[in-house]
Amino acid sequence: MKAFLVSSPLFNTQNLVCVYACVIGNLFASSHTFSQHLESASKPVSTTMLTPEYVLELALSSPVFLNESSARLQMAEAELESARRWWMPVTTFGATRFARNGNALNANGEIFSDVDARSAELGIGLNFNADAGRGFTGVETAKISQKATIHQIKAERDAFLLSCMNLYISAVSTTKEHADFLTASSELSEIEKQFETLAGLGLIPYSDALMIQAEQLSLESQIFLLEAELESILAELRGALGLPITLSVQSVWPSIEETFGVSVASNSLSGAFLQANPPARQVLHYRMEEAVSEKNELSREVWLPELRFSPMLSGFGSDFASTSLATTTEWAASAVFSFPLENIIAGGKRKQSTAKIDLANAKISEWDLRHSAYVDGLIMRISTLEKSLDAAIASSQAADSALADVLLRASHGIVDPVVLLHINARRLQAHSYTISLREMLLKLEFELISETNPSWIK
Repeated sequence: MKAFLVSSPLFNTQNLVCVYACVIGNLFASSHTFSQHLESASKPVSTTMLTPEYVLELALSSPVFLNESSARLQMAEAELESARRWWMPVTTFGATRFARNGNALNANGEIFSDVDARSAELGIGLNFNADAGRGFTGVETAKISQKATIHQIKAERDAFLLSCMNLYISAVSTTKEHADFLTASSELSEIEKQFETLAGLGLIPYSDALMIQAEQLSLESQIFLLEAELESILAELRGALGLPITLSVQSVWPSIEETFGVSVASNSLSGAFLQANPPARQVLHYRMEEAVSEKNELSREVWLPELRFSPMLSGFGSDFASTSLATTTEWAASAVFSFPLENIIAGGKRKQSTAKIDLANAKISEWDLRHSAYVDGLIMRISTLEKSLDAAIASSQAADSALADVLLRASHGIVDPVVLLHINARRLQAHSYTISLREMLLKLEFELISETNPSWIK
């Protein structure tokens, strides 16, 4: 570089600064803004674009969850139908033929030889023998069990929808971060070209150009990692939603108010959830009622009778001929009290049924305590993250302002390129951190609604 200055006596230090300023000015004159790069990087490349509303619609009709839940509902309905048929009798239909040839012995001990006895019977009958106490209790228990199954499926549905929405939020976050890194890599690539030109002219050390090249290659590596992470998230989301096609997401954060028509402040933070009864708690409540119904069965077996009714219609004749067929009708009906003595003695079954009720009540109390503490923790974490996000947004804005100031000073040739590179990297770090905080905050808000008063359908 000394030889270059000596061979050009008219090229003084002032001219060097002017050339350096012009190169830096041309470097950033063609740069796009951060938002412009973000929009271009987030253009969908797939034929299917996911939105929060579309994710909600697909999750509610996903075969991954819907097929199993439908089968469980049908099973509960079938158990209730079977319990309601406790009074239905057993039907008997058949024919019996009797034949004897040879000898026979009468009541007096005399033997008759050459006996030929034939008879036949054709009939149909009903045998009704049902325990009314167990029958009524079985119907009541089946109804309660069906309600518990319905709310259990609702609770699992809420958890499934929350997992799908979390995957969608992660996909949006990764898309935004990928766009930021892509923008920074594009800008740094232009800087690398200009610095190589300056280094070739001997205006800056070549180490500066190599450092920028290393940083630009590192950003490219991060971009590929983000693309791989995004593909992994979309593949998992595609599997959960049961879609065989390729997906993409918009680079827009989902809104709880627009998606579900509810507000986090009014739905959960206001304390209104204390009067709500989420499906997960209703399941425990119905399990407790089921245990109470099973205990009532012990006393019902004592005072409700056991019903027995056996009508029979049959025809007797040697060969079922019209001249020999004799029709008979039999009726046998009774109502008896039949119950185990253990049902009226303390301990044993009565103690077991009482223990089941106490256990169900204990589970409800434990759920209330744990759920209340967990919700309080969610509210505190959301409040803290909101403050952290506000600070991160301010930091991002300060980094943008710092970069704008550096670009302004660069146009006058009074900035170090290393400083410019450092501020650009700091801006990228600030935006990446802001995206991570917003992702965490959105997931916590969706979880808070799911834990307090889920309103997945408008």
